[in-house]
Amino acid sequence: MTPWVTLISSLGAAIIGGLVAPLVTQRRERVAARAEVRRALTDVEALRIDQDRYQEFTRALSAFEASAILAGLPRGVVAGYMKAVEVHRRSTRFEHGIGPNGEDGWAITHGPVTEAHELALERLGSCLWHPWLGRRRR
Repeated sequence: MTPWVTLISSLGAAIIGGLVAPLVTQRRERVAARAEVRRALTDVEALRIDQDRYQEFTRALSAFEASAILAGLPRGVVAGYMKAVEVHRRSTRFEHGIGPNGEDGWAITHGPVTEAHELALERLGSCLWHPWLGRRRR
């Protein structure tokens, strides 16, 4: 009876170890991938308003898309954000004397375009914080 108990306990430990170890290591990699998406998203949002740095904005947007693909974010959420941020970027305009001290700057219009951008950003954030719920909402 003892050899059977040893065999079954060893087999059980091997199965549990084989299932748990990959989940733990993959979880760390998924968290790191989502963190990279957040970093890329920060770059895109920082360049979104600056109309003079369009090339940097497009590079940051491409880097964001690549990191989102690697993180396994839903394609519809990523595409929706990319379209919303492009449109929102185009809706900004240069105005004279809008700064607190009367300096010139870029004005962001508030309206449907801004709301669409905020909604896309909210959906993206939801998918980053709750990846399983984000996959269900595709």
